[in-house]
Amino acid sequence: MKAIKRGVFLWGFMLSIVFGFFHYEGFTQTTDVLDNNPPRVKWRQIKTPEFNFIYPENYENQAQRVAMRMQHIHGPGSRTLNTRPRRYPIVLQNQSAISNGFVTLGPRRSEFFTMPPQNYNFLGTNDWMDLLAVHEYRHMVQFDHSRRGFNKLFSWVFGENTQAAWAIMAAPLWFWEGDAVAMETALTPSGRGRIPDFDRMFRSNLMEGKKFGYHKQYLRSFKDFVPNHYVFGYHMVTHMRRKTEDPFIWGSITGKAFSVPFMPFTFSNSIKSNTGKYVVSHYREMMDELEDLWGHQQEGLELTEFDRISERPRDVFTEYSFPQVLPDGRILALKSGLSDFQHIVMMDVFGNEEVLVVPGQINNTGMLDVSGETVYWNEFEFDPRWRMVTYSVIKSYNLSDGKIRRLTRGTRYGGVAANSDGTLLATIETNQEGKNNVMVIDANIGIGKMAFSNPENHFYIHPRWFPDEDKFVAIKLTDEGKTITLFDPDTKTQEDLMPVTEHNLGHPVPVGEYILYNSPQSGIDNIYALHPASGRQYQVTSSQYGAYNPSVDAEMNYIYYNDHSKYGLDIVAMSFDPGSWKTLEAVEDRNVNYYKPLVEQEGNPDLVRTALMGTLPSKPYKKASGLFNPHSWGPFFTGDLLTWEFGLFSRDILNFNSLYAGYNYNIEEGVGTVKARYSYQGFFPILDIEGSYGRRSTFTRFRDAEGEIQIANFNWEETTIKPGVRIPLVTTRSKYIGNATFTNNVGITQVRNFTNDIADGTGRFIPIDTLDDGRISGILDRFILDNGNLRYNELILSGFRLHKRAPRDLFSRWGQTFILEHRRTAYGSDFNGSLLAMRSNLFFPSPLALLSSEAFKHHHLFFSLGYQSRLFENEFDNYIFPNRIPLPRGFSYPSFSRSMSGSANYAFPLWYPDINLGPVLNIQRFKTTLFYDMGMGSNTLTGIESTLYQSIGGELRMDFNLMRFLELLEVGVRITYGIPNPRDSGGLMMEFILANIGI
Repeated sequence: MKAIKRGVFLWGFMLSIVFGFFHYEGFTQTTDVLDNNPPRVKWRQIKTPEFNFIYPENYENQAQRVAMRMQHIHGPGSRTLNTRPRRYPIVLQNQSAISNGFVTLGPRRSEFFTMPPQNYNFLGTNDWMDLLAVHEYRHMVQFDHSRRGFNKLFSWVFGENTQAAWAIMAAPLWFWEGDAVAMETALTPSGRGRIPDFDRMFRSNLMEGKKFGYHKQYLRSFKDFVPNHYVFGYHMVTHMRRKTEDPFIWGSITGKAFSVPFMPFTFSNSIKSNTGKYVVSHYREMMDELEDLWGHQQEGLELTEFDRISERPRDVFTEYSFPQVLPDGRILALKSGLSDFQHIVMMDVFGNEEVLVVPGQINNTGMLDVSGETVYWNEFEFDPRWRMVTYSVIKSYNLSDGKIRRLTRGTRYGGVAANSDGTLLATIETNQEGKNNVMVIDANIGIGKMAFSNPENHFYIHPRWFPDEDKFVAIKLTDEGKTITLFDPDTKTQEDLMPVTEHNLGHPVPVGEYILYNSPQSGIDNIYALHPASGRQYQVTSSQYGAYNPSVDAEMNYIYYNDHSKYGLDIVAMSFDPGSWKTLEAVEDRNVNYYKPLVEQEGNPDLVRTALMGTLPSKPYKKASGLFNPHSWGPFFTGDLLTWEFGLFSRDILNFNSLYAGYNYNIEEGVGTVKARYSYQGFFPILDIEGSYGRRSTFTRFRDAEGEIQIANFNWEETTIKPGVRIPLVTTRSKYIGNATFTNNVGITQVRNFTNDIADGTGRFIPIDTLDDGRISGILDRFILDNGNLRYNELILSGFRLHKRAPRDLFSRWGQTFILEHRRTAYGSDFNGSLLAMRSNLFFPSPLALLSSEAFKHHHLFFSLGYQSRLFENEFDNYIFPNRIPLPRGFSYPSFSRSMSGSANYAFPLWYPDINLGPVLNIQRFKTTLFYDMGMGSNTLTGIESTLYQSIGGELRMDFNLMRFLELLEVGVRITYGIPNPRDSGGLMMEFILANIGI
C-alpha cells in the first residue's frame, strides 16, 4: 500500500534545506494527467463527524460496511499517537483491479482501492477493506499528528504541500510505514507483522551474516537485496515499544520532531532526548535482539533434505517462484530479482535454464498454473484514457506453438487454474459492487459458465483442480479465519474440508489422497498436507527460512517447491513420502511472537471484528461541489530556480479539476507577471487553458559601427492566452509500457508598449550604421516580439514504448520514445513563423550481451535522433520559434533554419559500493556513459552553409542518498571533446551534472 505520494516530498525536502518553507509548482501543474474515473461513474457520499466517504453508487453496500468499521476504529486507532484527526475525505475506488491504498496531502484525502489481493502473504486472514481501514487510518493520524509546532504554522501560511514536505523531512518513511504495519498487526487478527514471509529476507540476511548498517538497511542497495522500509520500519517501531514498554513512545518522539522539522536530524535527536540514545544505536540493539530471537528459533531445527534444482550463475538475489512440473518432467517458474524483471523460465532437473516468455504487468496473485503444455497467469490491463480503470485478465502461453493468448477481456479475475484437459478455468472474480464470485470459465472462449453461490460474500484465493478430475479446491477466508473448500462444478456444491483456523493458509495443491498447502503453523513458513478423508494434517517440510508453493510430478515421486536461501527462493525437490511427514500435533511452535507487546499495549486485538453493522445516511455527491478546493499557497521557486512565484493551487478530491493562480517574478528580467492555469479532465479530451499578463524585459549584446560592445535593453507589456486540448492514451501492452499523447494548443500573445534604449527607442530592430544607399544596417532580434499579436497553432504528438526493467537496469533493454512538434503562425497573426521538430530515442541491449549475457546484462546501447526546420526570413514580421532539438554536447552553435542531430551512447554500471559518510551521504552506485554526438545545419537567412559539429566524451554519474532521505539523487561529471570544424575550434570541456532528482 503506497501510503504517501513520494514526489510531493522530495522537492520540498531539497528546497527546505535552503529556504525552509516552499512547495514546488510541479506538484499540481495542469500538464499532469490526473488519475480519475470516466464521467459515467455516479458518486454518493456518507458524511460522519470523522470522515467523508465518497464512492460510486454501485458500491453502496460495501461503503456502508467500511464506514461503520472506520467509525469504530477512529478512537483506538489514534490513541497511541494522542491525535484525533480532523474529518478526512476517503474515496473508495472500485473501477481498478489493483489492490492498493494511500493517504496524501495536496489535496488532503485517502483513497482505498477495493479489489482484494490474491497474495495470501499480503492479506493474511484479514478482510481486505478492514486491513486498509486500519493501515490507512494510521496514516491519517500521522499526518494530523505532524501538524504541530512550526509545521502547524507552515500549514497555515503555505498549505498542505509544505506541511507534507516538512513532515517527511522530520520523520523517515520507515516510521510512517512501520507504525502503520504495527497497527494493522496489533488491531487485527493477522497483519503483516504476524506473517513470517514478511520478514523472510530480513531474517535470512541477518542470520547469513549480512548484518547491514543502518543506512544500507533503510536506504537499500543495488548490490544486495534489502527489504523495503515497511519491513525495516515495522521492526524498528516494534523494537522501541518492546524496549521502553511505552505505547506512547513514538507519539512523544515524532511530536517533538514534527514541531521543529527544520532542525538537522531532528528525528534522531528526538529519539536521543526521549531514550538517551540516537537512532543508529537503537538500530544496532534491534539487530542484536532479532539475531538472538531468530537464532533461538532455529536451534535444534531438523531440516528437510532436498536436491537443489535452480542454479545461479552469480551470487545475486534471484527468485524462482511457483515451480510447476510439466508432463515430461521439465519445470516452469517465474524468475525475478535484482538483475531480472519478471519472466517465466523453463529448466530441466539439472537446472539448465531457458527463457520461455516475458509476461506483461503481472498481477501478483501468488501462483502460476500449468495444464498440459500451457501455463496460465493473471495480468493487468489498462483503460486507454481513464487512469483509475484497470482490469485483471487471464493469459496463457502454449509451449507447442509459442503463442501468448489473452483468454478474457475487461475482467476482474484473481488467480487462475486449468483442469487437466485445459477446457475449464477456475478463477475468483471481485466485481465493482464488491461481490466475490468463484467462477468456472470456458477456456476456449473466455466466457463464464457458472458462479458458485456465496451469500456470505466470503473471499477465496488460489483455486487448483484435482488431477484428472473436474473438481477443484480454493482457500476460503471468513470473518473467523481460513479453511480449504472443495468445489464440484457438476453438482454446483461446495464443502469445507477442514475447520476454520486463524493460521494463514495458501497455495493448495490436490495430489492423491492429500491436499498440500503453505502455512506458518510452526512459526516458519512450511508446506503442510491435509488428508480430507480423516481430517488429519501433517507438516511436510522443515525449512530454515521458509518453504512454499509445492508441485508434484505426474508419477507422484517428488515434490518440487521453493525453499528460501540468502539469495532468494530456490527450486528444490524432495521425495513424496507421506510416511516421513510429521503430524500436526507434533509440530513445535517456534514463533518468536515479536508483535505480542504491541497487541498488549493497544489492548484491542479483535477491534475490527467487534464493529457494529448498520446503515448510515447517504446522499448523491456532486462533482461540482468540490470544484474549488485550494490546498496549498505561498511562495515557491520554479524548476529553473530563476523565477519566484506566489500562488494558490486547487484540485478537487476526484481529480477532475486542477487550478493554479498566482504572481510570477522573474529574477533575471526583474519584472513580474500575473498568471493562471486551469485544466478540466472529466471529458475524453482534456481541456486546458492558461493565461498571463505582465511586463517583460530582456537585453542583447552587439557591436556598434565602431566595433564597441553595446547592450540593448528591451521592455514591453505582454498578454498571453493559450487554450488547448489533450488526448493522453495508455498503450501499455504485454511486456512494454507505453503512452501516446495528442496535444493541440492555440497560442495568442499580444505585445504593447515595446521599447528599447537604442536609437529611436522603439521596436526590436537596433540600427547600427547607415549604408551609402541609405539603407539601415542593424540587428533584428527575431526571438522576441515587437508590438502586435502573435497567433499560432501548436500540435504535439508524443509517446513511448519501453520494455519493463530490472532494478539494476539503467534503461530499458528495448524501447522507443518520440515527440513531433509543429508550430505555425495563423489566425491573422501579425508575425510569421513556423517550426517542425522531431526527436526520438531508441534503446537496445548491448551487443556484448551476445558474448556473455550475465557479464553485460546491464549494458545499454541507445541512440538519440533529431530533426528541425524553422522559418528564417529577412523580414521584420519574422518570428523564430525556440530550438527544440538537442545540440551536440560541448558546443553552442548558431541558430539554423534547418538542422539535424544524432547521438550514440553506451551506458553501464561500474560499481555498487554501498558506502556511507555518516548521516550525510550514502553512495549506492557509480555508472558511466560513453557517447558520440553529431549535428549539422544550415541557415538560409545568413547564408551559413551546412557545418558538421561532432563531439565525443564520457559521463561518470553517482546514485546516492542525501541526509538519510530515501529517494535516490544523481550527480556526475561530463568530459567532452569537441572535434574542431571550420566554424568552431572545439576543444576539451568539463561540466557538472545534476539530474534524476526523482520527482
